[in-house]
Amino acid sequence: MKQYQKLLLGFILGIVVGLIGYYFLPQKTYPFMKTFTDFAL
Repeated sequence: MKQYQKLLLGFILGIVVGLIGYYFLPQKTYPFMKTFTDFAL
């Protein structure tokens, strides 16, 4: 697997895990996630 494919796969996995965590975990438990999503959106 080429280097850029690994980076792309890691990036996609990070987004998927982040979205799952954002929807299933309460925001008050992870205030940094709230800050991150406010920054990202």
